[in-house]
Amino acid sequence: MNENSKRDEKLHVEAQKLRKLAEAGAAEAQWNLGLMYRHGQGLAEDEAEAVKWFRKAAEQGMVYAQYYLGRIYEDGPTEEDAVQAVKWFRKAAEQRHPVAQYHLGLACAEGRGVPKDKAEAVKWFRKAAEQGIGYAQCCLGVMYASGKGIQQNLVEAHAWLEIAAINGTEQARKRLAKLESEMDLMDRVAATKRARELFDQLKRR
Repeated sequence: MNENSKRDEKLHVEAQKLRKLAEAGAAEAQWNLGLMYRHGQGLAEDEAEAVKWFRKAAEQGMVYAQYYLGRIYEDGPTEEDAVQAVKWFRKAAEQRHPVAQYHLGLACAEGRGVPKDKAEAVKWFRKAAEQGIGYAQCCLGVMYASGKGIQQNLVEAHAWLEIAAINGTEQARKRLAKLESEMDLMDRVAATKRARELFDQLKRR
């Protein structure tokens, strides 16, 4: 038996152990069994089975499973998929999962699976941004710059875009360059000071 065969056999045995625990209601086992079906590790790849086990774990409150279900449904082609994505992103977001908060913000901003609500989008972008998610920091900066969902504030917009850029978000760098061309020197100085304040606040969280 070669190394790949040994590995596959080991994964198959592990999957059978997980199945027993999952069928007994263990959320962690349900989550891991779903992953094995999702990626075809130790079991034949099966999207429907993966979703089934993710759902069982998610219904028990497992935040990773809730977020993962949201991502699966987000990629679906129908409006019902979008509704389901929002449902599971919201459950994970309410448990402070930062990337779920970001995706929920996107859904609210774009009206996917939920009525469009820019103010609600700002709320979730902020929660994710305060947990260090660069894309959410960028989105929050854009919302401040445009005045959509929140009162326009170019200093605050610049500060969040600067932090997002520091975190490696390329889109933030592009937005920042455009925004700076629309601001006077005093506002740019104030924005840099505000960015330092925000950066220090985020480090203390």
